[in-house]
Amino acid sequence: MLLKGARGVRYVVAMLAKKIQDLLESRKPQSLCDACIAGEVGAPHSRVTVLTEAFGLTNDFTRVPASCPSCGTQNWTIKAAGTE
Repeated sequence: MLLKGARGVRYVVAMLAKKIQDLLESRKPQSLCDACIAGEVGAPHSRVTVLTEAFGLTNDFTRVPASCPSCGTQNWTIKAAGTE
């Protein structure tokens, strides 16, 4: 079954958000940059950034500029909360 329209878009975004959340939870206490997350979940960098920016506004995640432990670039990184 092919999902069309707004309902399909919401489903795809929700599935990508869940993949990112699961990845970050599995990597505790490590943080990752958006580019590394995009590579891990197989999604466009721009879509990952929109979601990680939103995640960073919650108490469940911490998003700060830092060196990514995975690739070494200085960029915005995010990690699951409770890992300080």
